[in-house]
Amino acid sequence: MRRLGVMIAGMMLAGGGAQAASPAVAAMETNLYGAVSGAYGDYEPGPLARGAVSGVYPGLMLGGGILWPGAHHDDYGALSYRFGVGELGTASGAPDRASFNRVEARLGVGMELASGAEIIPYFAFGYQCWNQAVPGGGGAVYQTALLGGGGKLDLPLGRGVAASVGVEVLALAGGASRLRDAGNGTEAQGVTPQERVELGLDAPIYGPVHMQAGAYLDHFTYLGGNYEPFAATTEGGVDFGLAYSFY
Repeated sequence: MRRLGVMIAGMMLAGGGAQAASPAVAAMETNLYGAVSGAYGDYEPGPLARGAVSGVYPGLMLGGGILWPGAHHDDYGALSYRFGVGELGTASGAPDRASFNRVEARLGVGMELASGAEIIPYFAFGYQCWNQAVPGGGGAVYQTALLGGGGKLDLPLGRGVAASVGVEVLALAGGASRLRDAGNGTEAQGVTPQERVELGLDAPIYGPVHMQAGAYLDHFTYLGGNYEPFAATTEGGVDFGLAYSFY
């Protein structure tokens, strides 16, 4: 399958104006992968809210992507799912048995640099949810759609190894929150930004099997409402896993 991908890319290049990424970059972006992760989250509400929530939680990440030679550029697409669950600390001392879900899809184009590096601007959309559960009652559910864009720079480092750095800005669009075990319904959270920085590393292990590692830093704000005031969240994490490259 790997040889077939190389042959197809070669035929497309021979046919005219197609552009191909460097092999290391193409292998990093054209794959299916799974990883374990660890994250730290810090939720800082406004002065009238119920108190901060913070802690470390493990999780997993699944996804895949493609970087395909096109006319004068490379076509890019990616899909990722991140899940985390853990017991966070609260200002009241009661544990927050929280779970997190985040899905993101990306569509963009890659532009090759003379060094073999690749610049990839992309459009992104997705969904994220934080389910905050405090034993004995309490907690809330926050969920929102994600809509925006970003860009990443992929760098071949030699011997099939590649690294990446990316930045994106998404809007928390159509977000809503609701208190658990309460009859006050759902409250809209308005539209606010989410800023995200990502680092990645990909290295071949054996044939199409690659090792992948990454890190990210995320910041976003819930606009707040009648029962859930303005609140900022900062989250950082790392992941480590394996990928099967189709390039």
